[in-house]
Amino acid sequence: MTQRPSKQDAAPQVQAAQSPSPGLHEAWDALQSGRLAEAESRFRHLLQQEPAQPIAAHFLGVVLHQLGRSDEGLAWVQSSLTEMPGWSEGYNTLGNLLAVMGRREEAVAAFMEAVEIEPRYAVAWNNLGALLLQEGNLEGARMALQNAVDIDPAFRDALQNLGDTHTRAGDAHAAALCYCAEYVLRPPDPAQRQVLGIAYSQLGRYEEAAQVYEAWLQDEPGHPIATHLLAASRGQGVVERASDAYLQAYFDGFADTFESKLLGSLGYQVPSALGDVMRDLGVPLRSLRVLDVGCGTGLCGAEVRPFARWLEGVDLSAKSLDKARGKAVYDTLHQAEIVEHLAGADAAAYDLVVAADTLIYFGGIERLVHGVRHVLAPGGWFIVSLEVLSADSPSPHAIQPSGRYSHRQDYVQQVLAAAGLVVQKTIALDLRHELGRPVPGALVVSRWPVDG
Repeated sequence: MTQRPSKQDAAPQVQAAQSPSPGLHEAWDALQSGRLAEAESRFRHLLQQEPAQPIAAHFLGVVLHQLGRSDEGLAWVQSSLTEMPGWSEGYNTLGNLLAVMGRREEAVAAFMEAVEIEPRYAVAWNNLGALLLQEGNLEGARMALQNAVDIDPAFRDALQNLGDTHTRAGDAHAAALCYCAEYVLRPPDPAQRQVLGIAYSQLGRYEEAAQVYEAWLQDEPGHPIATHLLAASRGQGVVERASDAYLQAYFDGFADTFESKLLGSLGYQVPSALGDVMRDLGVPLRSLRVLDVGCGTGLCGAEVRPFARWLEGVDLSAKSLDKARGKAVYDTLHQAEIVEHLAGADAAAYDLVVAADTLIYFGGIERLVHGVRHVLAPGGWFIVSLEVLSADSPSPHAIQPSGRYSHRQDYVQQVLAAAGLVVQKTIALDLRHELGRPVPGALVVSRWPVDG
């Protein structure tokens, strides 16, 4: 990771630019324009005329550093502080020069002097924190960077550095909040509106997320992702299940990175938990006819393949199915809406139906479960994962700002029972991590009785 010290800060620059001295103004303009040789000449001329000009000495030091003569530049910056010992911006510059020169202990002392003179100097706090982070002083870095953010909540560099500090300290949740806070401060990018809306949602700023989606819909009326996430953000106009258009647009857009995100940064646990369940059931190898509904890129297919003599997958996303096809674990794949596919399939055609991360795109699950019951053979298994909704929720299911649906466990068990499926076991697990925190879920194993 790269720490982000602040560039030469603006306060002394303003002093130079607004100085009544035409000579200082012209020298400053040359520095700003990158005409370093001219800037050096002008600052030296000013100091020859009147040596006691700390502003000119300061910027001569900056020019010399940029010309690669850091030792000489450092001496001039130090001399300016002899003339102006209470100049916090000057100490910040001194700290920057010392840090670049590898004299980190002295740089830390300079930044600390800057914030002692001016305790609300956010730039110097950020520079101090970035340097302490490089040194591995995580607690010192956290305190300094938190000060910078408290002083200036819109300080993007400080937010990034604070996020990096939390990451190094192992606090993924705090880190993610910092990164989201920084992300929403970036210049608007129409290509990244979904990410921006999600960042607002993760910060709990749901109305601002909704406004992002509303603006998106003004530009692209009817866009399925914006429509779905707007409803999720406000909890208004929520449909019983995510639309086909939303699912196709969402998963086609993320098919190439879906697995790396789930298995890497999100720590997706369902496939491995499914594999454990299959082994615990004691099912003979290559004995089952299996249907993987909402199979996506095929993450769970690899876990059930050893137990399947025939393995089918069904999903709406063509690009996800292309990824699944490349794994060569399925005997056949179907692009279809899964409830319709189940209704049109042969009765009692499968010994196992798997629905991993499928319920999260449904509110009511009655039609889905009855479709599963239709295709299960007597003695067949249905294994399904769900994102758990609190047991005291007044509703059996609810859409979350993420756009996913969560369900009360008792509701899921009631629907399974109504379809004639007997719950064998319920396994609590963390489905994934968001903002560094686990998303509580469950894997429910049910069975159609042999004499059903």
